[in-house]
Amino acid sequence: MGALIVAGYDARKGGQVFGIPIGGTLREQKWAVDGSGSTYIWGLMDAEYKDGMTREEAEAFAVSSIAAAMARDGSSGGLIRLVTINASGVTHRTVQGSEIPLYHEELPHVSVTHGVAI
Repeated sequence: MGALIVAGYDARKGGQVFGIPIGGTLREQKWAVDGSGSTYIWGLMDAEYKDGMTREEAEAFAVSSIAAAMARDGSSGGLIRLVTINASGVTHRTVQGSEIPLYHEELPHVSVTHGVAI
C-alpha cells in the first residue's frame, strides 16, 4: 500500500495538486503532504500556507516545512529533492543536508569524505 501526491500544471486551470491517501480517495487540494514525516507538519502547513505565493516563497515554504518534519522523524533526512511545476515547465533542485534549516536540538549536518568528517 502507498499514498501518492500528484501535481501538474495546465494553461486552463494553472497549478493543481491532488492527494491520494492510503484509502484511495482522489482529492484536489491547495497542498498535500504524505510520508513518514507528514504527521509532524500538518499543523504547520495549516497555519503557514498562503494563497498566491511566488515561486521563491513556495519553494522556501516547502523546504522549511520538510526540514521541520525531518527534525522530528527518524526515517527522514539527508537531503530534500524539490520539484517545481509551473507554466515555465519543471525544475529539479536538490537541497543538500548542509543547506537544510535546523530546528530544535538537531546536530548540524556533517559531510564525510573518504572517512574524514568535514
